[in-house]
Amino acid sequence: MNDVERELIGCFAATFPNRSEEEIRTATRDSFAEWDSLAAITLLSLIQQEFQIDVDLTDLDELGSFAAVLQYVEVRLEPV
Repeated sequence: MNDVERELIGCFAATFPNRSEEEIRTATRDSFAEWDSLAAITLLSLIQQEFQIDVDLTDLDELGSFAAVLQYVEVRLEPV
């Protein structure tokens, strides 16, 4: 597990405190009943703070799983 993944798990854990690390790694909107629009905004706010990146709200639809969010963050952290 790399640092980005570890930090992202922390963001998910803060948003979904009753979920285990393993559940978080396989999380999707469909598998987490509590992943509603408010949770999504909370999660994105935490990610923006943690990684110092801007998350475009128009990208929200594509960020429906832990794996998708991880890939999204990693791409934005790559040097230009």
